[in-house]
Amino acid sequence: MSVVGRAETVLKKLGGAGIAAHRVRVSGATVRFAVAEEYVEKVFAIFAHRCYNVTIRRKSARSRLIFWLSMRFCLVVGAFLFVAAAMLSDAMVLKIKVTGSAAYLAPEVVAVAKECGISRFSFCRNADVPLLKARLLAMDGVTFCSVTRAGAYCIIEVEAQGGETDGADYSDFISPESGKLLSLVVVCGTALIGEGEAVTKGEGLIGAYSLDEAGNRRACLAVGFAKIEVSRTVSVFFTEDNEDNASSALGVSGLYTESTTDKSYTVSPCDGGVIYEVSFTYVVTAAFNME
Repeated sequence: MSVVGRAETVLKKLGGAGIAAHRVRVSGATVRFAVAEEYVEKVFAIFAHRCYNVTIRRKSARSRLIFWLSMRFCLVVGAFLFVAAAMLSDAMVLKIKVTGSAAYLAPEVVAVAKECGISRFSFCRNADVPLLKARLLAMDGVTFCSVTRAGAYCIIEVEAQGGETDGADYSDFISPESGKLLSLVVVCGTALIGEGEAVTKGEGLIGAYSLDEAGNRRACLAVGFAKIEVSRTVSVFFTEDNEDNASSALGVSGLYTESTTDKSYTVSPCDGGVIYEVSFTYVVTAAFNME
């Protein structure tokens, strides 16, 4: 704080009011000092006379922090809610996926899982996995079962001899396009190719099997999704080279995708006109057994 007045008078008034002043500095007719936050209003009352000019030059760290938080309340609350939502979504089971040759038993499996403490939109703190496995293995024809977590998914694999199928596709997840694999999320199954590698159309991305601790394969449903960067080059003929024709040539990418990550062209003469070689890149997202 600062007060315009004689230093002796200012310090005498502060001392008489029982207010301790720290870091006192005198600059001309101005006396600068620091006091505890609870005495600020009292200082103003003491020097209320108009012959004194009292100002607050710098608030305490606590006051500045409170002011900063109040001005950014929505931002702080939004950040807190975002972090909380991310933690909850990772800890909470949002979907139970029943896979394997006995996936047709899904309604019964989900019901048993709920009785054993595993259900949707729960944290499964009281889950009894050994009991769940025992009850599933006691079902008619069931020969194997496993319970795993994959993010917000709870994957329950149930195998049976001579079991029916529920219409799900038990083949490998294959690439629908040729290009570069940007990302691959495996919910169930085994990744067959790494992110960043080149992939060809028809090549397997996720194998419909899992590996146990001994390295033995067990058939399961391949579940996941992938993002593939695809590059194409298309030739377009025009009778002459001009801006309108170049713009029309670039628009050919719209036949393949609504959005591109990169687009360019080259032009070369030919009999009767010119050829535009249009190159463009886009991203394809493909999912398998994610319904």
